[in-house]
Amino acid sequence: MNRRLVRSVILPLHERLCGRKTFRFFDDLMESQWWSAEATRLLQTLKLARLLRHAAANIPFYGEIFQELGISKDDDPWSILARLPFTDKSRIRENFD
Repeated sequence: MNRRLVRSVILPLHERLCGRKTFRFFDDLMESQWWSAEATRLLQTLKLARLLRHAAANIPFYGEIFQELGISKDDDPWSILARLPFTDKSRIRENFD
């Protein structure tokens, strides 16, 4: 089978039918490898901020930690990450429910 046909039509169609985004992520990575360090850091900061907001809003364990540490959604995401305690098995077991 023609490689170009497989890469440009068949595999993307299969990924879409399966609900995957593999090729979108691949294309994003191919483009972003040429970005400047500043652009890469900005994307990392935005994604980290989104992850932390999600954790605070949807995971009671992290919501409580954010409250205890006085972390607000407007704080710098890197400083929030540095302030979060490590999560180990004993902490997970204590907060399982």
